[in-house]
Amino acid sequence: MPYYFLAPDLVSLEAQIDSLRQRIREAGSRKSASVQGGDTFHDNGAFEEAEREQQMWSTRLHELVQIRNGARVATSEISKKDSVRIGSEVVLRDNTAGETLRLKIGSFMTFDDDPNVMSYNSPLARLIIGAKVNEVRTGHIADQKKEFCVLEIK
Repeated sequence: MPYYFLAPDLVSLEAQIDSLRQRIREAGSRKSASVQGGDTFHDNGAFEEAEREQQMWSTRLHELVQIRNGARVATSEISKKDSVRIGSEVVLRDNTAGETLRLKIGSFMTFDDDPNVMSYNSPLARLIIGAKVNEVRTGHIADQKKEFCVLEIK
C-alpha cells in the first residue's frame, strides 16, 4: 500500500528515522555500561530500562521504515485547484456547526505543528478529497453526522 507524502514531510520522516536509530544506539550504550564492572542482569534496573527503551524504539523504527519503504511523493497535479487533493488548502463551511474552517490536506503523516494541517487519511480529509468548489459532502466525523461545503481551494 503506498503512503503519499508531500516532499517536506518525507524529509521529516527520514529525520524521524535517523533520530530513532540514534536513540536505539544510545540505549544500547546504556545497556552495555550497566553490566560493566561485574553487575549481573538480575535486578539491574538500568539495564532493564535501557532494554525496554531499545525494544520500544526498535518497534517504532520498524513501523516508520515500513512506511518509508511504501512512501511515494504526492505530485499528482497539486497545483490544480479544481478539486480537493493532497496539498490543497481548503476553506470549508461546516453546515452542521455553522463554522468556517481553513485546512491543509497533508501527507500520510504530518510533521507540521499547525493544527489546521491534517493527514489525507483523517476522516474529514477522506470526506472532502475530490470535492469541487460549492460541492457539499456529508459523512460521519467523530460519530456525528456532519455536512461540509467547499468554499475555496487554494
